[in-house]
Amino acid sequence: MKILDNLIKKFKRSPHYILIKTFWPFLWSTEKSIRIRFLGAFFILLISMGLGIMAPLLLKKIIEIFQPPITTKETIIFLIVSLYGLIWTLTKISLNLREVFMFQVMEKAVMRLSAHIFEHLHSLSYDFHIKRKTGEITSAIEKAQNAFPGILWPLFFLIIPTFLEVFVVLVILSYLYGSLFGLIMIGTILFFLLYSFKALKWSLNALRQSNEKHYQCNSSIVDSFINFSTIKLFNSHTLEFTKCRTILQEREASMVQALIRGRFVSLGQDFIVGSTLLLFSLISAHRVLYEGYSVGDFVLINSYILQF
Repeated sequence: MKILDNLIKKFKRSPHYILIKTFWPFLWSTEKSIRIRFLGAFFILLISMGLGIMAPLLLKKIIEIFQPPITTKETIIFLIVSLYGLIWTLTKISLNLREVFMFQVMEKAVMRLSAHIFEHLHSLSYDFHIKRKTGEITSAIEKAQNAFPGILWPLFFLIIPTFLEVFVVLVILSYLYGSLFGLIMIGTILFFLLYSFKALKWSLNALRQSNEKHYQCNSSIVDSFINFSTIKLFNSHTLEFTKCRTILQEREASMVQALIRGRFVSLGQDFIVGSTLLLFSLISAHRVLYEGYSVGDFVLINSYILQF
């Protein structure tokens, strides 16, 4: 219990928890219609997860049916094939419906966040606005508007559902093919999480620096146009252009560094998933050749891994 309490306390101090705690009131609106849309989108997501889990099972059944000698009635065959196609179609439709439900929720949250930032900035002292550059403020507001969907959308509709789906798949594979596949998946998940935590921390440092350069760049450009008459009066266009170009070059270097680090994080994650796929393929292929597994079993195992 003491270890669990320490983990909970550590999680509550983490920037991820603080971020979710800060943004959640803007997402979970007081308007009943917005809450219904949010819950509806999450319900549709659960349906699409269930359909996605069912599809490989049906595909396995279809492959086994077509293995000679074919003894299943034609009507049953066409019914199962049609059901497989219907499930695939409903999965794609549900993904689009989820987004239809969530568009207004997200935009309402962005509107409330922007209004809150605007109100907060107006409540600050005169001294703050004198010392603060206009470009940095407008850039921060723009970043907040763009970052809100980019943070919460993947969290609620990609990361959390993926872990739920992985857990269900882990149970199915362990039940059908033994605990070895379950243990491999657990090991993969733990290693994936550990790597992602360390790698994202490394990547976010570069992203934070690129954001600072982005703010400085916007601030310099906006303030330059605000002070256009002064620049014109003292004929300092060349100096201003040189200053702007230097800041843009610094922004370019920091953005490239952040993007490259982000790609390296993705490469590592893909390598972990790919290694698991290779291991599952080798084990299932061995069992098809020597332990009486069917081709459908091989396809089912690989289909679940390819979904992630």
